Amino acid sequence: MFRKIVTVALAVVLAAGCQKKVDIIWPTSVHFEQESVSIKVGEVVTLKPVFEPEQANLYTKYFGVQLFTSDPSVAGFHKNGSVIGLSPGTATITVLASTSVTDKDGNMITSIGNTCTVVVANSQDVVVGK
Repeated sequence: MFRKIVTVALAVVLAAGCQKKVDIIWPTSVHFEQESVSIKVGEVVTLKPVFEPEQANLYTKYFGVQLFTSDPSVAGFHKNGSVIGLSPGTATITVLASTSVTDKDGNMITSIGNTCTVVVANSQDVVVGK
């Protein structure tokens, strides 16, 4: 069975006819476009991760990122980076990405990350600083 699966997979690759080599430019750092945002309950905002160097922004096309929230009762998110205010409070959204670079001391760095603070207000409250 295993041989049949491998053979079929190889045939599909060969039938595709062309393989394009893609040189990956590994990111050395990542941050969100905003350090903090203020939204109302029910409001949605998109947090976009930005990679350095700039050419590494293609990285997400191949590898993607992971998003985490410090308080899922306050702010939730979708994989595309859209964050929704769920209840009043403050949550920290963290973006993590794998990488394969070395620092100035020659140490291997395998992941990078950064955060954005999301302040969620009641929908009838005035949101300042947005």
